[in-house]
Amino acid sequence: METLDKMSHKLGNPGFVVFATLVVIVSLILIFVMGPPHGQKNILVYITICSVIGTFSVSCVKGLGIAIKELLAGRAVLQHPQAWLLLLGTQINYLNRALDIFTTSTVTRIYYVFFTTPPQF
Repeated sequence: METLDKMSHKLGNPGFVVFATLVVIVSLILIFVMGPPHGQKNILVYITICSVIGTFSVSCVKGLGIAIKELLAGRAVLQHPQAWLLLLGTQINYLNRALDIFTTSTVTRIYYVFFTTPPQF
């Protein structure tokens, strides 16, 4: 992918649309159903929210790289709606929320174990 138009086409594939829809649904359930009653007591609520939303990180970083490259080449990137959507940074919001409630050493250790432990199937 070398342009935002090509990336838009790829992101419109049915597989990605289904994946993105499921991620948004799970995120909203975690944010509005699980977060308020359990987020103050259980560190995994906000770390899971951050991680689920973080699944879009790879696509967003790739898209931002393309957008910056196109901007430097003199193309009208800022008029492309996708360029603005890529700037949404809600993932950091929930990591910060976890850090506000729990100690940094606790969040760091759990985040590390949560994402570096290989699944045992």
